[in-house]
Amino acid sequence: MNTRTEERVAAVLARLTQLLRELDTVSPSRFPALIAQAGEIGEWYAGVLALDYAANSKELRDTDDEAVHSVCLQIRPAVDALAPFFRARLFPRSLEQAQRWRAMAAPESDARFAFRSDDSIEIGLLDSTLSGDQLRVRRVWSHVGNFDGFRIALDIGLDELQATEMQERFANARIAWQTIMEARAAADCAGRRPE
Repeated sequence: MNTRTEERVAAVLARLTQLLRELDTVSPSRFPALIAQAGEIGEWYAGVLALDYAANSKELRDTDDEAVHSVCLQIRPAVDALAPFFRARLFPRSLEQAQRWRAMAAPESDARFAFRSDDSIEIGLLDSTLSGDQLRVRRVWSHVGNFDGFRIALDIGLDELQATEMQERFANARIAWQTIMEARAAADCAGRRPE
């Protein structure tokens, strides 16, 4: 196990839990229950993304209460600190690779949202798998659209270096996911559920 990853994730999880409690104290909302009741890591992260979105939208942020506004401003950095364990941004190594990626995405109806203007693609690690040098992507993030990404069916080829980098990303992500779920289980045993 990578102790550094575990420690980093545990610290972010503790901070996020603290912020959720502070928010619930000054302005009770649906988010503590939504996040606490999540059974799997994907459900948990979806709840965290919903909280992040709400903290930056009318649902939570647009209030005259300075305490709510203050907590909302602190939520985004906490959620952003978790992003490397749930998302990865890939850049093509050549124009030819970029063209191959776009050609593979062309039949997909949401393909226009898959790639950014610099030809990069931001994938959801929870919804992706790596087999050799083939990356199977089922969710992408874009600079446009909703807060939890777009569902997509896309297989893209990676070069050797990209495949190695993605293996490392998936390994760290699995450690992070396990750390989060173990912390939640431990809190359950102690009689309280961390958000």
